[in-house]
Amino acid sequence: MTRSFRFRSALVRLGLLSLVSAVSAGLGTQAANAARFSVSGVTSSSGQALDELAVGDVVEVDITFRNEGGWSIFGIAASAFGYDPSVVRFHSGTVAQKLLAFCLPIHGCFGGLDNSAAASPSERFIDPSDPYVVFADAIAFVTSTRTGEDDLGVSGVVGDPQFRLAFEVVGPGATSITFGTNVGLGGIAIPTSFALAENATISLVAIPEPGTALLLALGLTGLARQRRIVF
Repeated sequence: MTRSFRFRSALVRLGLLSLVSAVSAGLGTQAANAARFSVSGVTSSSGQALDELAVGDVVEVDITFRNEGGWSIFGIAASAFGYDPSVVRFHSGTVAQKLLAFCLPIHGCFGGLDNSAAASPSERFIDPSDPYVVFADAIAFVTSTRTGEDDLGVSGVVGDPQFRLAFEVVGPGATSITFGTNVGLGGIAIPTSFALAENATISLVAIPEPGTALLLALGLTGLARQRRIVF
């Protein structure tokens, strides 16, 4: 199953981008200094801490992208990945339609990259145990060197986070979610190469419901008694 995004295949057909199967250490370091995803805010629907979540909680994450090194960028493919689907699943998402643009609150956005992921962010699967959510699938035929600070955020305010993703807790356990680029899932397209940005990661812990924990404890107690009787 291919993991390439639409912008990458289009650029290959046009001969504008030469994809690589691995990114060199030097390029990776340079990319990390130039482009960065960061988590700007995390909230849970119950108000519980991220290490005390309960089944049914919805965790909302705001993500910001900044082209801090002023790279000439004409493609961005970014995802949320690396999470355990037995603990959380994608709930909903809102993402900016334009990235690395110049936006004015009343007049709209000019230039930048068109983000097709804005239409319907959705959960996809490499296999049943390896889900991911595409939140940036952006392309332009004219490169942009803007930082992203003038993008219209999902809150409607210029400069605010460009992405907001929500995940629902579906089972007890611990997991992490990474937001950004990945060699297999996509990265940053610049005129001469394909680079990775610096990613952001959050950690979540969902605790069993009291009733479930009690039943588990009773079951273990019963098992221990049975073993004593047998032996």
